Amino acid sequence: MIPRVRPRLFHVEDVFEDALGRPVLHVDELTDFTVVAHGPAFTQRPVLEENARMWSAEDWVEHLEEPFHEHPFTTSPGGDRHAVLHLEVRLHPLDHPQHPAAWEHIAERLAQASGITAPADTPGSRWVAFLGESGTLHIVANLIRADGSWTDVPHTLARTLLAEARRLERDFDLHSPATDGAPHEPPLHLGGDTDQLLAELADPDRGLLARATRVSARTSEALSYRFGHTNDISTRIAAVVTHLRALNAEVTTIATLAGPSWTRPPQPHIPRVPPAPTQSSIPGPRGR
Repeated sequence: MIPRVRPRLFHVEDVFEDALGRPVLHVDELTDFTVVAHGPAFTQRPVLEENARMWSAEDWVEHLEEPFHEHPFTTSPGGDRHAVLHLEVRLHPLDHPQHPAAWEHIAERLAQASGITAPADTPGSRWVAFLGESGTLHIVANLIRADGSWTDVPHTLARTLLAEARRLERDFDLHSPATDGAPHEPPLHLGGDTDQLLAELADPDRGLLARATRVSARTSEALSYRFGHTNDISTRIAAVVTHLRALNAEVTTIATLAGPSWTRPPQPHIPRVPPAPTQSSIPGPRGR
């Protein structure tokens, strides 16, 4: 996974046209513009929330431009009005296409890491994540919040996104350009049976819970490709994945507190075999 932070701009339309490779007016919603996530909730316009993912590119440009008109005097700490943040994420060439449900989770994690999301009942930045024609994920946000304040993104945003990308690669079993082809570190040996058990349970990368999370995520993705009656099953498994990730993080913390000698169990090196190519899903018709 390769994240990239593009230079901040003033016009939302320029960012969309750069991401989509054509004027917004010429974007074919069915094949070139698939919204996978957005935020925050439209508390003042709840009717629009249900249909937000069916908006056209023009609709989203207008929505993201509104903070400029509502707060004409808000500027960044540096005094500029370049409030349009554009994040771009590409998969490794060996990775198979991800389902929109997986992209939704990836987009939300990256949006949270970048600082554009906000806790409940707190003004946040307007943002949208969509897939371009080449399968690249684009996250576009207006850093001017609903209350007129400016969203402070991390000074080390590129490094922060890179660290989150490495975690997402582990969670979704994706290739990492930073490690593929690099020599593997020698395995670490444990001192006792208790440490071995803790490591096998709580290792954040290779432990039982981590493996169960990956298997569940892939199962949910596979089921979502099938007929409509499996959609509910896929949604339920996706919820299980969320709980497994939280449980894995908690158990890892407990294992760490159990003693300083805890570490990862030795793991044999298994060469990565690229998955067989699969047919990517085609988004259904979109309404206006």
